[in-house]
Amino acid sequence: EELALPNRTIEKIKDPLFRFFDRECGIGSNLLRTVRRDLVNVILACDGEIKQTNYLRSLMLDYLSKGQVFHEWLKYKVPAGISVTVWIHDFALRCEQLQHISDLSNGDNSNLSKIDIWIGGLFVPEAYITATRQAVAQAHAWPLEKLQLTLNMIPNSLSSPPLDEQSFLLTNMRLDGADGEGDFISLSSSTFTVIPTTVLRWINSDEEETKTGGIRIPVYLNTTRTELIFTSTLRTNNLSESTVYGRGVALCCSSLSGVVG
Repeated sequence: EELALPNRTIEKIKDPLFRFFDRECGIGSNLLRTVRRDLVNVILACDGEIKQTNYLRSLMLDYLSKGQVFHEWLKYKVPAGISVTVWIHDFALRCEQLQHISDLSNGDNSNLSKIDIWIGGLFVPEAYITATRQAVAQAHAWPLEKLQLTLNMIPNSLSSPPLDEQSFLLTNMRLDGADGEGDFISLSSSTFTVIPTTVLRWINSDEEETKTGGIRIPVYLNTTRTELIFTSTLRTNNLSESTVYGRGVALCCSSLSGVVG
């Protein structure tokens, strides 16, 4: 099967979120086609039905036989040293998410702002943050520079978070070194906790009162912490920055790990 692409219309391409997901689906579709073609050719080469090329020989001997990800498949950021087994599973989950998004976009209810997003499964997650900001600014005719990002963590997966036109749902964020609820964190004895739902919301600093205080917490792509996606200010119970940073408190979009090169 191939990854279906969203149907483009004049109205849809005006939406920053649609343009973002259209690019994501394009990346996923092209890469899925490459991976499937390569694996089919590996099987055919092993069965003697096609001649081994330098490309296939490198794929089989230099990468797959060693459990490594083929360099032609590395079209987005993953931890260095990730095994091909883990990579394939992770890539399949990414394609499943994009197929779901594409199906919703092509359906009757195509409001892309209300889709639960596994941000760690996006190929360019920082561009998603930009797209949500642009969508809010466009919908309300607000200047981009007036918008501030906030996070509201919902630790209970059964809870239904309040949403408005400025809110977006993120799923399965990982919080290291702390427990979180709302925009409040407290130190935890657990290494990490998984937050089932997090509401990302953009507020206009001129029209809505912003909370003072708090500590700016980094949000990383994955647990290697080599790629910073964005930061968000979260409140604490009178904890100092040195205490919070000393405990390594941070949010991660994906639980992928590997050998940091």
